Amino acid sequence: MKLCRKSAASTLLTLLALFFFASGPLPRIYAQKAELYDVLFGEKDKQLKSYKNGQADLLSPGHYARAVESYAKAKEEFKKGKDTGEVRKRLAEVEAAFQQIDNTLWSGKGLFDEVLKAREDALNARAPEFALEDFNAAEELLRSAGNALERADQELTRERNNKAKARFRETELNAIKKSIMTPAHEALNAALKAKADKSAPKSYTKAKDLLILAEEILNSNRYAVADATAKAEEAIYQAQHAIKITDLLQSRKFSQEELVLLYETGLAQVAKELGYDAAFDQPIADIINTMANSVRSLQEENKQLENDLQEKQELLEKAQQATDAERARAKKQIEALAARSETDIALAQQKESALQEELAKKEAELQRKQQREAKIAKIRRMFLPEEAKVLLEENQLIIRLMSLTFPIGKAIIQPEYFGLLSRVQRGIREYPDAKITIEGHTDSSGDERYNERLSTKRAEAVRAYILSNMVLATDQIDAVGYGESRPVANNDTEEGRAQNRRIDVLITID
Repeated sequence: MKLCRKSAASTLLTLLALFFFASGPLPRIYAQKAELYDVLFGEKDKQLKSYKNGQADLLSPGHYARAVESYAKAKEEFKKGKDTGEVRKRLAEVEAAFQQIDNTLWSGKGLFDEVLKAREDALNARAPEFALEDFNAAEELLRSAGNALERADQELTRERNNKAKARFRETELNAIKKSIMTPAHEALNAALKAKADKSAPKSYTKAKDLLILAEEILNSNRYAVADATAKAEEAIYQAQHAIKITDLLQSRKFSQEELVLLYETGLAQVAKELGYDAAFDQPIADIINTMANSVRSLQEENKQLENDLQEKQELLEKAQQATDAERARAKKQIEALAARSETDIALAQQKESALQEELAKKEAELQRKQQREAKIAKIRRMFLPEEAKVLLEENQLIIRLMSLTFPIGKAIIQPEYFGLLSRVQRGIREYPDAKITIEGHTDSSGDERYNERLSTKRAEAVRAYILSNMVLATDQIDAVGYGESRPVANNDTEEGRAQNRRIDVLITID
């Protein structure tokens, strides 16, 4: 019996202790530990990130590696609950490594400026994508220069530094050539395989000459990227054009290339009248469909303009009817008040004036609301659900162009999207004085800075297209690229990434 009482008492004390700690000290202990963690590691986290951004892992690799190793050990010891004094000793090692990094970077101040610029240029040329092995070798040379600087070997530092700079420059040029020339070489090989050199020698030769010219431009000036890219893209077009001519001649038994060129010239003239340049590296049926779609788009736009006019007239009639009804009610109230005494008449006059003012405000507010809602509804009807979403966020109307896509890594608008952009222009015409912003967005694939530049170029391409087809002041419409920084869906899935690659047209409305 005594044993049972003792056991019961022990159990009760245990329960009381658990209740006490659960409701009081334990949460405070966890909060104190989190606060202590921030005190010990918060500033060090920022410093390590700053050193990483400053390429300390390349310019002072040994000291940086020791700092990272000691810091990881300090965090592990804190996690295991070791004494704070021991953790601080480990952090003192981190601080000592930071001081050595600072000393190394100070002693090499200005020495690495050119090689870091060469590395940045290689990154901008997408060297990790097109020349990864060369880029890694250049980084290893730079890291060895940093090791030599840590040992205060100035001569070896300069030697390795110069080798790294030359390797980065070589890597940059190779990446530029591969990114620009590879598609053109592939297109030319495809044309040769299709025997386009025999069936369409003029177009094939022109493609070949353009490719040679593009390579010569880069060999003479690696920074003439825009000019070389333009020549390479024209070479791709001419090669694909030659393939199409060959296909036509072989399938229809044509024997003269000039006949095909004359046929294309006629199509090109018609296409130009419709507002675009026909690209004959596409199937002829696609070109004809594009022309037909452009004609239908113009017809739809004219029909839509007529419908818009009719809708406005109907809205005005409804507003007039509502105004007449309100005036009739107000007139009845005034007539009832007129039968009263002079004092009542004076009061009635005041009420009449107030009613008329209130009525005028309500009419104006109602009309503004109806017009705004009608405009938004009309713009929504311009697009199919899979083409675009029309959203209203505060005072901004957003036309999210989900179906507008670009070739990989390019900012060229394909003719098949002219009809879609024509409807965007109709939406903009609903707000002729509004401020317009074209936003470019990408998914999170690839380098962040490259994505930002690419999204900016695509937004600028859409802005240029709208300006060339509408009467707008250049300062009325802006273009900005946000890269991957403003996703609307999860980048972990292909569907989410597809939604994040988009163009948003923002119209600021009242």
